[in-house]
Amino acid sequence: AKTRIAPNAASKMLAVIKSFFTWATVGELLDVDPLAGVTAKALKIPAQTVRTRKLSDDELRALWAMPDEPYGRLLKFALLVGGRIGEAIQFEPGQVVGDLWTIPLTKNGKPHTVPLSATAAALAKAGWPKRGYQAVYSRFVAHGIDWRPHDLRRTAATRMSEAGVSSDAIEAVLNHTPPKLRRTYQQPDMLPAMRDALTRLDAAVAEIVVRPVAIHEAGHAVAHSRLGIEQASATIVATETTGGSVISAGAESVWSKEDAEPMVLALCAGYAARVASGEADAAARRGCDTDFDQAAALIEFWGLPNGIDVARAKAVDLMRRPENMAAVSIVAKHLMARQTLDDDYLRVLMQVIDGEANEEEFAAYLRMRELV
Repeated sequence: AKTRIAPNAASKMLAVIKSFFTWATVGELLDVDPLAGVTAKALKIPAQTVRTRKLSDDELRALWAMPDEPYGRLLKFALLVGGRIGEAIQFEPGQVVGDLWTIPLTKNGKPHTVPLSATAAALAKAGWPKRGYQAVYSRFVAHGIDWRPHDLRRTAATRMSEAGVSSDAIEAVLNHTPPKLRRTYQQPDMLPAMRDALTRLDAAVAEIVVRPVAIHEAGHAVAHSRLGIEQASATIVATETTGGSVISAGAESVWSKEDAEPMVLALCAGYAARVASGEADAAARRGCDTDFDQAAALIEFWGLPNGIDVARAKAVDLMRRPENMAAVSIVAKHLMARQTLDDDYLRVLMQVIDGEANEEEFAAYLRMRELV
C-alpha cells in the first residue's frame, strides 16, 4: 500500500519528541540531547501547510444522506456545535442540562459550555456508538472521502460568518482563547450570542440539506391538488434526520388508464419541483428512484403512450407554472416548520394558496386543530 505523507503530523511529532529530549537533558537524565540541531528541514519533512478545506453545499447534502450509524449522526452533531471531533466522540448524555452541553475537558484544559440547537439536541438524544478518532478517520479513507472531520469545524465557522454572526461569537463557539488583555478586562456572558450563532448555523444548514427535501415533498402535494388526486400527507422525517414521502402508488392502486397518467405526473412532481426551483437535474434526481420506479410500473401496466422521460418533462412543465412554483414554496415553508403535514392540513392550506380561503380562516382552522 502507498504510504500517505502527512507533513503536518510529522512536524508536530518531531516537536513533541524534541521537547521530551530537551526536558530529559535539562533534568540531567541524559548527558547529551540526541536531537540537538535536528530540524524538519534536515529530515526533509515538507513545510507545514495551513488547511483551508470546508464542505460545499453538495458535500453537506451527502453528509446528511450518510447512515446515522456508525458515524453519520456524530458528524452532523460535530458540525452543528462547531466542535472538535474528539470532544463530540466523548459526548455523554449527562453532560447536557437544558439546552446546554458542558464539555468537561477541552484542548485548552478548561470546560466549555455550548448551547444546543434543536437539531443538535435531537442528534445528541439519539446518540452514537463510542469509537476512537482513528476508527472514524479510517472510515473516511476507506470510503474515499477527501474531507476530514476537523473540516466540519471550519465549515461551521464559515457558515456562521455567512449568516451574519460576529467574529467574537464564532470564536466563543469554537472555544478559542482570546488575547490576554481581552481575557483580563472583557468578560462578557457569551452564551446568548453563542445560542444565536448556533441557531443561525442550524437554519443555514437546514436551508441546504432539508429544504430540497421539503421542495420535493411539496411538489408531490401541489401536484395532487392540481391534478385532482386525493391528497396524502407529506413529511420530511421518514428517518431520524431527513427524508420523506407523500405517495406510495403501485399499479394496483390506480383503477383506470385515465387515472394512471395524472398519478405518473404526481410521482414525478417531487423531482420536477426541485428542477423548477433551480436545482441541477442530477441533484434533483437524488432520492427519486422509488418515485420513478412506481411511475414506470404504472406506464407499463396501463400501456401509456409515453415513457418515463416524457413524464418527467411534463411534470417539470407543470411545476414551472408560476402559480405552482409559488404554491410549492409555501407548502415547503410549512413543511420545514412542522415537518409533517396531514392530508386535511394540506387541503386547507391549498385552499388558502388558491384564494378559496383567507388567512383569518386558516388561523381559525389552526386554532380548532389545537382544541381537538
